[in-house]
Amino acid sequence: MLNFDLVAANLLSPAVICFALGAFAAYVKSDLRVPQQVHETISMYLLFSIGLKGGIALDNSAGASMLLPFLATIFMG
Repeated sequence: MLNFDLVAANLLSPAVICFALGAFAAYVKSDLRVPQQVHETISMYLLFSIGLKGGIALDNSAGASMLLPFLATIFMG
């Protein structure tokens, strides 16, 4: 059965709302711009949050399970 609370929570998340705003702005051909300082701040925040989440996930995982992805990353790099 479909859980409408979960659907509403996902549709009202900030990421989905920002995507919808961007899609709507492109549809109406708006000249929507983010100031450079805000753009840099958001970029730094995202980089730090991705790094912290990745670091926490690595800390919680077993060392042997990381060997194959590590070798694949080195090979592709």
